[in-house]
Amino acid sequence: MSFTDAQRTSIGVCASQIEELVAALRRLGVRSTRLEAIEAAVHELETAAGARRPEPPRNAAGAAVTRMRVLVEELRPSRLVAYGELDPAAAGLLAEHVQRLADLTAELRAEL
Repeated sequence: MSFTDAQRTSIGVCASQIEELVAALRRLGVRSTRLEAIEAAVHELETAAGARRPEPPRNAAGAAVTRMRVLVEELRPSRLVAYGELDPAAAGLLAEHVQRLADLTAELRAEL
């Protein structure tokens, strides 16, 4: 039995997406032993088929950090007022936490 490279890659893509969905179900609070069984079955399929998972794009890490930085900017009090007025104490608290996140994401970007 043999699979083409394209078939092995397709199996790898589907397997990785199934794993991501299992992780999402866990985050949603699903606590079923079937999740472990699904993970085991995916691993067995990958092994049997010689699946090839795709490599992430070269810029995937940079893109993730950039997306994180955009989300941090959306949390700034000047942006959040679009959803309603912020009292000064809430705005100050938010600004402090958002600035910490902004500093940390900038440091992470520099590290990468």
